[in-house]
Amino acid sequence: MVSFALFAVHLLMDGGADCPVSAESIGPDSFTFRTPLSMAQAICPDAIRLVCRGLQAKGEAFLRRFALTREDEDSIAVFHVTTDEEDAVQLLRRLMQDLTRYQHLKNDCGDAALSHALTGYPAEKELQFASSFHAWRRGKLSALAVDDAWADAMNVVPHLAVMLHDGPQTEDFLHISFLALWKRMLDEAGLSSHPLAERTPDTVLMGSLTCPRLLPDPSLLMRLLDRCRAQSVTPALCLPPMAEDDTAAFRTLLETAAHAWPGLEVVTGDLGLPVMAAALPLRFTAGPLLNRRRKDTRLDWWQGDPAMLRETSANSDAMAMLYSRLNITGRMWDVCGYPFTPCAGDSLMLPFSLLSTGQPCTLSAIMQTGDRGRQCHHAPCGKLCRDAALMYGEHLNMVGIGNSVYGLDSRSLTDGAYLKEITSGVKRLVVSLPDS
Repeated sequence: MVSFALFAVHLLMDGGADCPVSAESIGPDSFTFRTPLSMAQAICPDAIRLVCRGLQAKGEAFLRRFALTREDEDSIAVFHVTTDEEDAVQLLRRLMQDLTRYQHLKNDCGDAALSHALTGYPAEKELQFASSFHAWRRGKLSALAVDDAWADAMNVVPHLAVMLHDGPQTEDFLHISFLALWKRMLDEAGLSSHPLAERTPDTVLMGSLTCPRLLPDPSLLMRLLDRCRAQSVTPALCLPPMAEDDTAAFRTLLETAAHAWPGLEVVTGDLGLPVMAAALPLRFTAGPLLNRRRKDTRLDWWQGDPAMLRETSANSDAMAMLYSRLNITGRMWDVCGYPFTPCAGDSLMLPFSLLSTGQPCTLSAIMQTGDRGRQCHHAPCGKLCRDAALMYGEHLNMVGIGNSVYGLDSRSLTDGAYLKEITSGVKRLVVSLPDS
């Protein structure tokens, strides 16, 4: 059987019906396919479309001149198609060469060589790791070459915000000036000479988009809000998806926030929170976990149609209606490595995006049991993500922190034309530099 992903046969029937089948075998000018005997009487195509996605055999061919014969074997009908159309013959012969090479790569060279040949993906680099998360982050960001148009594209966006992650970033905010903290964060990340350093954020996002265990308790939240007031900085509270047993803690945090700062913006990863806080004076923004899109740092090696990446329900009329009913007044997106169009007035988080998040924590399971499969949502974690991270192959631009995987979109910090496209109509950039 020839993989349908490699060689697809579409039988074009009378009336326009398209019947896709998988080829069982191919020859220099022929191929065979099977169907159940009960369907065989309906197989009488007016034309046949061949689609090849091989190493060399790429493209399509339409057969209008062909011979179709049939042999019955028990309950199976075997169809044999022969053609002399030049385009199809050339495509089939290249495909035969591809299959020979494919079998050699698969059987003799291994999956790494096969994936590199098919997509260019350097699988052999998956075992090349940075010495530490901080060395990896600083190495990646300090080596960026920023073009002349980037600063102009950034300055078009009216507001700049910074996300304070749990740990040193949040603790330092309580003890040093906000400007000094901003400069320190950029310096530690290797961005002290980046055009970002020429602007000062006017908004601070605190809390967590991913894990309830990284949220401040009510007393710490009060201190953070007081600090924002003293520093003349606008705060926003980030909240992750809410588990059933976290309901009381989330309710207390929302009530504390509403009392301490009426009208506070809450970036939510859970549609239940606006319902829970409907009577509180809070403004809700849909966070990146609600505005889902295809995000993967391996998309550089993806062979599909880039236009498919833009297909998302996040910008649909149904989602807009739902957000309106829940009094969600804005959205926060994160960069994803390819152009997309946010809604006017939205926020955009860069240069790290959330690739995946789960309530059970992979890092905690590995650190506590040595087995990533032994994850437990209710187990105490001790905030191990403050001191450890999961490193991936350096070429992937990915890192696992706690229960989430982050991807680095370096273009968002270097390519002015790209930044201009993805920030069209955006009101706020949010700088997120995950720490561990």
